Amino acid sequence: DEQVLQAAADCLYCFIDVYETDAEEQRNFFFYRPIDALGDGKATLKRLIIFKKTSDSETSPFVSYGFGLSLKYALVMRIDAFSYIANAANFPPDVLNRFKATISNDSNFLIGALSTCRDIIPYLYKLPYVAIKLPDGGIYIDPKATDKHGLS
Repeated sequence: DEQVLQAAADCLYCFIDVYETDAEEQRNFFFYRPIDALGDGKATLKRLIIFKKTSDSETSPFVSYGFGLSLKYALVMRIDAFSYIANAANFPPDVLNRFKATISNDSNFLIGALSTCRDIIPYLYKLPYVAIKLPDGGIYIDPKATDKHGLS
């Protein structure tokens, strides 16, 4: 793992921070910096944060990974993911643009779409592909999901 993460830091030319928690809730921190950036004062490099959690079950150990990303970049990636999924599902361009305008970091996507473009909601559920892929892109369309204020 260490050699792979160091190679990734060098290849991506970014800092990689790993925050690891084991089954006993012991925490370890590992930091990888590009070799070229050591000692030259380049504090403006991007930073990739990885969270690793290991749980110990009687049948087999389980390792879970996650990552941290600023909201600014997350929003751009959500819009890109939505565009890719909508294009693959052959959404008309006007429908695609109206949906993209409702994507934000502040609200539940479905709530935003219902309040601004209710007439195009059926596109989300027309093909199973769309409903399955949107959560992978960080866009949740479960009508039971709540927003940050607890509303659904």
